[in-house]
Amino acid sequence: MYDALGSDCAWQPNMFPGLVFRADNSTVVLLCFNSGKILITVGKLEHDIFMGWKNVWPTVAKFISEKQVIKSIDLASQVRLLTEALVDSSK
Repeated sequence: MYDALGSDCAWQPNMFPGLVFRADNSTVVLLCFNSGKILITVGKLEHDIFMGWKNVWPTVAKFISEKQVIKSIDLASQVRLLTEALVDSSK
């Protein structure tokens, strides 16, 4: 991914184990790990997260194997868990 999208990515494995992907057309930043897991960050509202993911998914999908997609939890569940955690931590 870094080789193909270097201008939108930062990857310094000696400092952080994930690739940081900041797409111009997105309101979110993705942290992509070798395990195939992706952390969606920076979105302030649930809507920002959904729209940001919708914008970057076509690009990210090119680099994800079918096996990794099958193992993942659906995005709505992930966002719901993240939102609940954020609300609980702000109390």
